[in-house]
Amino acid sequence: MRKRGSSKSGLFLLEMMISILFFAIAAAVCIQVLLRTRELSDHAGDLNMAMSRASEAAEHLADSGEDSAEYYDGEWNSCMAAQAVWTLCLDVEEQDGLREALITVKDRQGQEIYRLETAYYEPVEVIGKAVKDE
Repeated sequence: MRKRGSSKSGLFLLEMMISILFFAIAAAVCIQVLLRTRELSDHAGDLNMAMSRASEAAEHLADSGEDSAEYYDGEWNSCMAAQAVWTLCLDVEEQDGLREALITVKDRQGQEIYRLETAYYEPVEVIGKAVKDE
């Protein structure tokens, strides 16, 4: 009788192909997870910068006090409107000495990524004599 040695090598090759397939699928899943993590990290960085720019605009609100727009490129540097990736809009309303401002940061598609509402009283000068306590 003749023994067949090829069945063992065929089984070994099948096992190797299954192992390679398993590791390829695992590598593809890991790459997708890493790419999603990078995307989330970039989004968190953009949100952090949007919060920072909106806070700066709120701090300088008393200086300007009027509606305005600022434009930023992908690295959050000031730029012209045509190159803008991010737009910061400042809308101010005044009523009885109270200034209310809505500061929004939007992406290129106009989708709002951050909103800050703030208000402060504008100092009013009093004209005339002060009343003394008697």
